[in-house]
Amino acid sequence: MRRFIFALLLMSLAVHAGIAQSYEQTVKRDGSSVIVKSMDINLFAAELGENALEGVSVICNESQAYTCSVEGDRISMSESFSAGPYYSFKTEYGVFNIDYTLVVSKVPTDRFSRTLDQLLDEADILESEGESSEVLDLLDSETNSEAVGYLRRFDSSLSYRIIMPAPITEAHAGNVTPGFNGNTVQFDLVDVMAESKAMTVKSSELNMANMIIIGAILVLGALALSFFKERPKKKGK
Repeated sequence: MRRFIFALLLMSLAVHAGIAQSYEQTVKRDGSSVIVKSMDINLFAAELGENALEGVSVICNESQAYTCSVEGDRISMSESFSAGPYYSFKTEYGVFNIDYTLVVSKVPTDRFSRTLDQLLDEADILESEGESSEVLDLLDSETNSEAVGYLRRFDSSLSYRIIMPAPITEAHAGNVTPGFNGNTVQFDLVDVMAESKAMTVKSSELNMANMIIIGAILVLGALALSFFKERPKKKGK
C-alpha cells in the first residue's frame, strides 16, 4: 500500500482529489533561478503513519545535500536552475530600458520527483528504485489534454508563480493571461496545460548605466554651453 501511495506522490501531476502542488520560480538578472516545489500530502497521512515525515524533516534540517522543509503534511523542496531545457531567458539592452523575457516550456517535475524519492529513501519510508517522473512538457498537447480532464474532475490545485528581476509588463500562456503585481505573476497550471502553450513573462527596468551616461553628457553639455555664453567678447580695435 505504501509503495502505491508514494508512486502517486512521485507522479508529475496529481490526479487524485485534494492534492495541491505549487511551484515558485525566482529569476535573477543573469537568467539563473531557484524553483521551490511544495506539495500537500495530507490525504496520505493516515497510511504513512503518525510520525512518518519526522525522518524527512530531520534530513531537511541537518543535511546539506538537500534544500527542503516539512511543515505539517506539506513538503517543500528547492532546486537551482539555469536557462536550458526547462526555460529560456533573454535580456535586451535598450537606450533607456533593459527588457527581460522568460519562456517556461517545461516544468521540472523529473528533478523534484528524483529529490523526493531520495528523501523518502534516506528516511526509510520508501526504497528508491532509481526511477523518476517524466518532465511536464507544456507543449505536449496530447498528453496535457488527457491529464487536464482528470485534474479538473478531481479539483486538483496546481499553481506556478514566477518572480522576475524587474516589474512585469506582460504575462501569458496562449489565451491564459493572469494578472500580475510588480515583479510577481501566478499561473494556474491546469489552465496552461489546457492551452499547451509555454508561459511567457516579460519585465522591464530602467537602464541605469545608460541613464547615468546620458545624464553626465547633458550636464557637461549644459556646462559647456554656459561657459561659451558667459565668455567675454573681444573688443574690436
